[in-house]
Amino acid sequence: AWCVRELDGPGVHFAVGGSTELDLVIQSRCDHSILTGSSLSWWSAFLSGGHVTYDGLAQTINGMPTEIYALPGWVAVDL
Repeated sequence: AWCVRELDGPGVHFAVGGSTELDLVIQSRCDHSILTGSSLSWWSAFLSGGHVTYDGLAQTINGMPTEIYALPGWVAVDL
């Protein structure tokens, strides 16, 4: 609800109520990804081939050291 209210605008689309498989397909088609601690976000970012940002202060993401989890070219942002 917060995202729909605060981030709505031209070119912004929200996918609500889909399956995990549909979410993966939609996210993998995005030009930009924000990596979270889930394997779904990692695979979405990997498959998209677009710009990826992740928490640069995290020591581990999804239980793995950040330097293994984040691929070369992905951008760390200190949150």
